Amino acid sequence: MPETTLGDAGYWSPANARYGEDYGTNLLIAMQRIDHGGPPEPPSMRPEETTDARELMRRKVASATGRALYAQRKVIVEPVFGQIKEARGFRRFLLRGMQKVSGEWSMLTATHNLSKLYRNARPAFA
Repeated sequence: MPETTLGDAGYWSPANARYGEDYGTNLLIAMQRIDHGGPPEPPSMRPEETTDARELMRRKVASATGRALYAQRKVIVEPVFGQIKEARGFRRFLLRGMQKVSGEWSMLTATHNLSKLYRNARPAFA
């Protein structure tokens, strides 16, 4: 299990928050779209005053540590999606059904990774 897990707002649910606690990963899920360069939204009350999972997660992500960790998403994950969409022209799945879409995505990401390996390969003997 990773030490820290980052997720965008679409992954928020109290069940996912409990999952992070149960499995010992520092889970950071945005509650809304986050402006990575702007100032954090001030907390509405002290942490002791609330037990609402949504508010606790919002505070965790808005903290200095949470913002620093969450900002790493834009350099770890997002460039890959941008490269697949723009450079490879992938805008929608051609197949339907979870199993077929999963296979199509696996093929797309495998070829994306292979093309990166090919471009960056150095000859063994020069």
